[in-house]
Amino acid sequence: MDPQKIKPDLMVHARGNTTMEGAHGARVGTVDKIEGSRYIKLKKAGSRDGEHHWIPLSWVERVDNQAIYLNRTEEEFFDGLLNTGPRH
Repeated sequence: MDPQKIKPDLMVHARGNTTMEGAHGARVGTVDKIEGSRYIKLKKAGSRDGEHHWIPLSWVERVDNQAIYLNRTEEEFFDGLLNTGPRH
């Protein structure tokens, strides 16, 4: 996975509970920007609590021109979100 492909405004999708061809899982956020060399900052808009959150780049399974697809389920995504900016 090439972090340079991660651009602002890309949608973020967590894995669905079932594996279906062409299914992208649940939309769980939108990229604000890459922070440091290891984290993605998500936009406030569209988050459950209206706040920024961060996820590690290691959660990214793949990226295309439309979205980032995570190697986490929706439940794992919400359980593991960082609510404050990471220390780089």
